[in-house]
Amino acid sequence: MAKHNVVLSFLVSLYLTSLIRLVCDATKTGDESSKLHIVYMGSLPKEASYSPRSHHLSLLQHVMDGSDIENLLFFQAKSFTFKPQGLGLPQSFKRDQTIDSSLVIVVMDTRIWLESESFNYKGLGSIPKKWRGVCVGGGNFSCNKKIFGARFYGVGDVSARDKSGHGIHTTSIAGGVDVITISLDAPNVTDFLSDSIAIGSFHAMEKGILTVQSARNASPISSSVCSASPWLFTVAATTIDRKFIDKIILGNGQTFIGKSINTIPSNGTKFPIDVHNAQACPAGGNASPEKCDCMDKKMVNAEILKSEIFHDTSAPRIAIFYSRGPNPLVQEIMKPDISAPGVEILAAYSPLVSPSMDPSDKRKVNYNILSRTSMSCPDAAGVAGYVKSFHPDWSPAAIKSAIMTTATPVKRTYDDMAGEFAYGSGNINPKQAIHPVLVYDITKQDYVQMLCNYGYSAEKIKQISGDNSSCHGTSERLLVKDINYPTIVVPILKHFHAKVRRTVTNVGFPNSTYKATLIHRNPEIKISGEPEVLSFKSLNEEQSFAVSVVAGEKSNQTLFSSSLVWSDGTHNVKSPIIVQIISL
Repeated sequence: MAKHNVVLSFLVSLYLTSLIRLVCDATKTGDESSKLHIVYMGSLPKEASYSPRSHHLSLLQHVMDGSDIENLLFFQAKSFTFKPQGLGLPQSFKRDQTIDSSLVIVVMDTRIWLESESFNYKGLGSIPKKWRGVCVGGGNFSCNKKIFGARFYGVGDVSARDKSGHGIHTTSIAGGVDVITISLDAPNVTDFLSDSIAIGSFHAMEKGILTVQSARNASPISSSVCSASPWLFTVAATTIDRKFIDKIILGNGQTFIGKSINTIPSNGTKFPIDVHNAQACPAGGNASPEKCDCMDKKMVNAEILKSEIFHDTSAPRIAIFYSRGPNPLVQEIMKPDISAPGVEILAAYSPLVSPSMDPSDKRKVNYNILSRTSMSCPDAAGVAGYVKSFHPDWSPAAIKSAIMTTATPVKRTYDDMAGEFAYGSGNINPKQAIHPVLVYDITKQDYVQMLCNYGYSAEKIKQISGDNSSCHGTSERLLVKDINYPTIVVPILKHFHAKVRRTVTNVGFPNSTYKATLIHRNPEIKISGEPEVLSFKSLNEEQSFAVSVVAGEKSNQTLFSSSLVWSDGTHNVKSPIIVQIISL
């Protein structure tokens, strides 16, 4: 019961400073009658006298208004937070336990809080024998069987203990796998030669380690994604099917609903709230009312009710806060690659900082709810490790391909930008990712050749690879698009045509045949594939194909989205195709 109480007691006592900014994202409502509340309550304790229904009713009374709670309890599930089953993962699964227990993850972030229950190592075996690192966490920091290595860097740092809550939150989301997860980004995209993450992850790739990086949180601006390298796995953020909704009641009786978290009963007390698009802010108010920062006690006051939890049937949807493609460095490489849950994620938190990060807020919590690509990044890293536990000999590119080509579609809520530049190939689907049947593999030499075609000299490539890797054949910028990526982006001039080549490796069944289907509805662009059927006689056999694109003459549209699907009737291997009409 202790573990359940830690999570749940936080959830019923937490409020965020955003609760007074509710009107910014509010929808006016009239009759607020019956609503469906799907609440995940955690796995069952082992006590014989434990009553799930009584426990659930007691907890719901803390977070829901109304006395008739029992009649509202229609559905009971197993986890209060976003649970693995929400991504299609089973509670248990068969795999090689020897491999599973020897997997390691490297988390690069703003340190950690070792004592969190998320890092409880009870029941774990010994530290993997392949581990050659050290535990240098500073004063009063001792590693354990789950967190068995630590280092800290930075001027003035004396410990690896987290003082911001960010590092522990992201670390407690990820699993123990041979993957590097980096929920960090640069203020602006930089050339590969100046990007330390790009260079470091290249060396990790060479050693068989996939590096997963967050896409950046710089608002939905075109080409604002900072993770541009093809060997990096770039992750966007999507919503989950749990939504926190709150209500405010104005002095005139009008009721508004919006997204917020508040578990403190108002008891009729009214609070000043921000006013969006106010004509002016009174003296003492913020000077930017259009940013929803205009607050003054003399303006609008409202009663803020307790939050309610709803099942969001529109999930997964793209989050509004993170950066978008296309790739600002290499147009032919689609970014982001994939999306994962990153909105309102409950995970461990550092007790050295308040949940609101407001200096005046003196509360301390063990768990917090955050929304960023920093949250979606370790989710994707965990899935990468899950795939690797089934296929330990797969390359980083093969694991990346497996996740991308089996992704779940994301609901489109954007305007004129190709959806894939917002959510990548789709939302992570770990259950399907372990059986991709075909993968697009990429070797170190393939990446080197891409850099050659991109225009890098041997000396520049050496600054990235660290060795004397050389180019094969004639380097040509037009050939960058032929890197064996799981997605296809074709920059093309009007009235011209282009051909893109790809190779797939059979990892499914020895004797298998796959037929191509092009999902394409725009007659202004002609897309075709050759051949239309791929037949394999053995595992690990490779087959190549080509996709041809012909740009129309009259279209004013500059972006076209379609996809190529290879299917054996049961398994589908999907690759997005983006056609960008460019001008000289």
